[in-house]
Amino acid sequence: MKDIKKIFGYEGSFITVTEKIFDIMFLSILWFLSCIPLLTIGAAVTALYYTVQKAKKNEGYLYREYWKAFRQNLKPSLILWLVIGGLTQIFLLNIGIVRAKMSGNINIQIFFFVFYGLCLFFILGIQMYAFPALSRFDMPAGWILKLSIYLCFRHIGRTILVLGVTAMAFAFVYYCWPVILVIPYLTHCVYGYLIEPVLELHMPKTTQEG
Repeated sequence: MKDIKKIFGYEGSFITVTEKIFDIMFLSILWFLSCIPLLTIGAAVTALYYTVQKAKKNEGYLYREYWKAFRQNLKPSLILWLVIGGLTQIFLLNIGIVRAKMSGNINIQIFFFVFYGLCLFFILGIQMYAFPALSRFDMPAGWILKLSIYLCFRHIGRTILVLGVTAMAFAFVYYCWPVILVIPYLTHCVYGYLIEPVLELHMPKTTQEG
């Protein structure tokens, strides 16, 4: 009887696990809804990363922490998102042009595919550092972008791992779309383990709480 109370009591493991599952689903859905305007994707990613790191330390109320980070970083994240998203679209467009216009010359086509593919790889890699860095550092968007470029190349191994995690997350959602209810949260948990040690190495003197 005591064991059952320990499991199902207010402080029991069942309640604890249930609350954790609810938090994971709640933040994932909140992130998804925040991304719908498209222009706010950067702010949503920044807020989710920040809140997940707080949740791992059992700090604060998740809803409040999420909207606090979202509002606080909305403007700089918008600048970063427009720059990074714009460059991503340009390289994707160029890949499409190469495919359509240079089908007759295989060597040139391969060259440009590799060139634009590498550019796209590094742009996406820079993005993976930019929004976590924004959630941690009290710096202008321009400095965040410079730091993210440096981190992308300086820690290329981690960059590849983070992009690999991202690709796996998209694959899970593609083949089993209901996992969208948990994938955003879980993915940002993994991001934290890969990116936080790097951010701590380059922590400036003035940082945001996190």
